[in-house]
Amino acid sequence: MKGSPKVKLNTLDNEQLDNTPTKGGSNGNTSKGKKGKKSSDRAKKAGASIKKFFRDLASELKKVSWGKMKDTKNNKGVLSQTGIVLLFVLIAIVILTCMDLGLTALLNLLIGIAG
Repeated sequence: MKGSPKVKLNTLDNEQLDNTPTKGGSNGNTSKGKKGKKSSDRAKKAGASIKKFFRDLASELKKVSWGKMKDTKNNKGVLSQTGIVLLFVLIAIVILTCMDLGLTALLNLLIGIAG
């Protein structure tokens, strides 16, 4: 390839890289560099977003139509609905525990036969 032009790339060696100025105008030799500034900015943004989340949460909870605590003629109260949920959870616990014990006994029987 005698006819192809030679291209010279501009490369910087490590010494030139260390002396290049940063956006802040310093030469990069100070202990505070870009990383310190970015992490503090990131922390401020995270703190602001957490505050915004809780402000929005409080705002939305104020808009919720909360039910009556006790029963009325037309509506069951929160306490009775909570009791119904707890009853169904208890029934589910009993059923799953029985299934678990039965399957464990079956597995032990199969392992005992195989071993």
